[in-house]
Amino acid sequence: MSSEDYLIRYFRQLGNVLASILGYREKKMYSLAIDEIDQTLTTWFKIDPETLAETSDKLVKELLDNPSAGFETEKAIAELLYQKSVTFKEMGKNNEAALIAKTASTLFKSIDRLSGEFSVEIQYRIAELEKILIYPDVF
Repeated sequence: MSSEDYLIRYFRQLGNVLASILGYREKKMYSLAIDEIDQTLTTWFKIDPETLAETSDKLVKELLDNPSAGFETEKAIAELLYQKSVTFKEMGKNNEAALIAKTASTLFKSIDRLSGEFSVEIQYRIAELEKILIYPDVF
């Protein structure tokens, strides 16, 4: 299988996961959205969601010390963390949302700084995460 086939399959699967998460949130099935995110973090990236808050600094350092091509893995993890933070926010769990938002924001900011590319999408994610961090009761 060529690397292009692998990437196409990877992005298609990630798109399906994100669509499921958004669908669950739209139906206010928040626990299913969180479960989908946690399962993806565990299965695809070997990240333990239970210890993420305690190990987030270590995780970010490990990811950025040896980034994937085009920061694709790091972007996917940051996006999943963003979705988890937003889901917690919609559930009214502001403290949990802020903990996850901090890690996602750090990842997105680091990707933005290190990639040397400007991304409107990343800038938007950073702005949304900053709202969660600065204004925990508003969203």
